[in-house]
Amino acid sequence: MSVIFIYIMIYIFHYVILLLLINRDGNKQSIIIQRSLKDVYEEFPHQKDNIKELIQFESDGLLVFIDSENDLDWETKDRFDELGESEVVQSVLADIDFVQHQAGVRYLSKKTKRDLVWYLGRAVCLAFHEDEIKAKEVMLEAKHFLYNRKAEITRRWQLMFALSIYLLSLMIYVASRFINICDQEWFVILESCIIYGFTGVLLSFVHRVGLLDYDCSSGRCLNIMQVLSRYVAGGIGAVFIVNLYQSDLIFDVFHNVEKQDAVLFILSIIGGFSERLAPSVIEKFAMEEITK
Repeated sequence: MSVIFIYIMIYIFHYVILLLLINRDGNKQSIIIQRSLKDVYEEFPHQKDNIKELIQFESDGLLVFIDSENDLDWETKDRFDELGESEVVQSVLADIDFVQHQAGVRYLSKKTKRDLVWYLGRAVCLAFHEDEIKAKEVMLEAKHFLYNRKAEITRRWQLMFALSIYLLSLMIYVASRFINICDQEWFVILESCIIYGFTGVLLSFVHRVGLLDYDCSSGRCLNIMQVLSRYVAGGIGAVFIVNLYQSDLIFDVFHNVEKQDAVLFILSIIGGFSERLAPSVIEKFAMEEITK
């Protein structure tokens, strides 16, 4: 027991020391930031209410910061005013303006936009120090960062829309079966084929979402229309494949299976999952007709 007690005391002591060190480092960092801001306010007093986060400050006339509207801003004095007219700075600033005004930027979260602005701010600092190579490298990283974030937003939208449409369709299907709108066999099969086809479409979205490199710049509306069109195509494809099967035109081997409901279920999901199955079947029939 005494050994366990000693281990516990050592652990507590280590934890307390660690907290004290972190607190000390945090206090030091806070003091450094306060001193930096004090110097900034002395050099640029009119920016006191506009600076939200400091990126770079140099006492000889360079201030780069995130303003109160979460946008990149900067101000120069003395020799940096002259450098602002250089070809290097103007080229980088034009590149920054292009990145900031891309349509997809407005869909970024505050944190993601802040990270992007930090990239751009570092590029500004490097440009004013006439380090064109590193400034271009940082701008390339910023563009790559923005490209990946826009792709992530599109993936999130498409998954969210796909899941929402599927859940709504599933609720309508369950309600229609509960109310028993029509008990005729053809209607039940049609309804089942569509919802199973929609299941295949949802699985297709989940399967392919990591491969999507779409740009959210096109907006939510176009993404919704794309998801809806995939569901419509998947539902039609499922019904088409099942009708071909019931007409003995494809998959003859499945007719010997005892549980035909399971066969229709599988074929409907395949018809919804694969966008190429129905067109390939049509193409096959067309080629056979041509050869005749």
